[in-house]
Amino acid sequence: MNREPVRSPSRSVANEEFHSTYDHVNETARAIVRALDEHGIPACNSVAAFPMEMDLPRIMMVQHKPIAVEAGLGRMGIHRSVIHPKFGSFVLLGTVLLGCEVDAYDQQIDYNPCLECKLCVAACPVGAIKPDGGFDFLSCHTHNYHDFLGNFTQWVEKVADAKDARDYRARVPRTETLNIWQSLSFKPGYKAAYCIS
Repeated sequence: MNREPVRSPSRSVANEEFHSTYDHVNETARAIVRALDEHGIPACNSVAAFPMEMDLPRIMMVQHKPIAVEAGLGRMGIHRSVIHPKFGSFVLLGTVLLGCEVDAYDQQIDYNPCLECKLCVAACPVGAIKPDGGFDFLSCHTHNYHDFLGNFTQWVEKVADAKDARDYRARVPRTETLNIWQSLSFKPGYKAAYCIS
């Protein structure tokens, strides 16, 4: 990912960087699967971000972060993202699954690039990352993914419960309506990435 767009206080700039990079990760994974298939190696790429399997108990089919750590791409920081030794937190992860045995496996890196500087703690807008290393997943998820599925069901219920347009406007701020519209029309809008920038 490009660092400065992710650091931008303009969420549209940061979101475009995330979405463009996720598209690139998925396209690259598809190309790897195609190349492996041409060599007779069965493989499948897992989606890097969304969509997910909403009808299953675990909506993510593959947990990219632990796989990345095991493959030696970095270590988990206290902000719960993988930190790469060169690129820091400015990485998005994808996974290619192989349908065969491999000759050798990579090793985890032997140090943690997380400096424990606590900058992510200070940058978190909802205090989800604790100075002692604790993490409040619900606070992070509720804030950052507000315009994703997490709030969508509640928003639909507010629409259904409203008696008329005036009642709806009293229940739902205009900005929330517009943010949901943007997420439905374009791609979901993250509310924060400050912890990684």
